[in-house]
Amino acid sequence: MKRLLKGVRKLLLGFVILGIVAFMLLYLATSGTYSVALTAAQDASIPSVTLDGVTFHAEAFGDPASPAGSSSMAALVRTTAICST
Repeated sequence: MKRLLKGVRKLLLGFVILGIVAFMLLYLATSGTYSVALTAAQDASIPSVTLDGVTFHAEAFGDPASPAGSSSMAALVRTTAICST
């Protein structure tokens, strides 16, 4: 019985070490400098709307000639990280 527990313990330890090594290799393989696109608050060319001092990315979908509520849909995405109150 003790021999079986030793084997299970070694197997678990091996999996833990393998997981740590895999994490470190994947972290190093994917680390780097990545550029992030500007938000609506930083880039005036992005369609946006400002509500109560907070800038949101705004985009409308559907037929502009249709009345609101039929086939039009608007999506707002908050683009500021910190909202001052």
